[in-house]
Amino acid sequence: MNAAKYLLDANVFIESAKKYYGFDIVSGFWETIKTEYENGKLFSLQCVREEILKGKDELKEWIKKLDPEFFLTEGEAIETYGEIQKWAAEQKERYQESAIEEFARYGNADPWLIAFALKNKYKLVTMEKLNLEKKCAIPIPNVCEEFKIECLDTFGMLRELEVSLVRCEK
Repeated sequence: MNAAKYLLDANVFIESAKKYYGFDIVSGFWETIKTEYENGKLFSLQCVREEILKGKDELKEWIKKLDPEFFLTEGEAIETYGEIQKWAAEQKERYQESAIEEFARYGNADPWLIAFALKNKYKLVTMEKLNLEKKCAIPIPNVCEEFKIECLDTFGMLRELEVSLVRCEK
């Protein structure tokens, strides 16, 4: 049995809705999110919810209907958030100043997701890719590698949860 808990980045919802799992063709993906949340395995953060609610699309409406408890309060990870931001501020040799500033920007969910995952031992799910050569942004997987946080994409999460999205005949 998979007892892991997963924390979802905004891009998991956004890319799924726009690319891979449109509501009109793969409703099973969205039902899986609800079911795995009810099973205590999938969550996200309030700051991710706020980011998605800025949109004007079907995803916004779906998020509004999702149980608000799905979105955990990032504030409980404030000390760990400070550690993450301190690390980022010390990366002047590795990242451009603009990347460090963006990482520290108020409202940026990335450092909160990383801090929460680190503090609570969640696996972080993002569609961002590990890129140790990138200088113009600080990718979530780069920070996860630094702090030994397990990071995977949506497809990896679905495989670990043993989810199979199959066509049902009507």
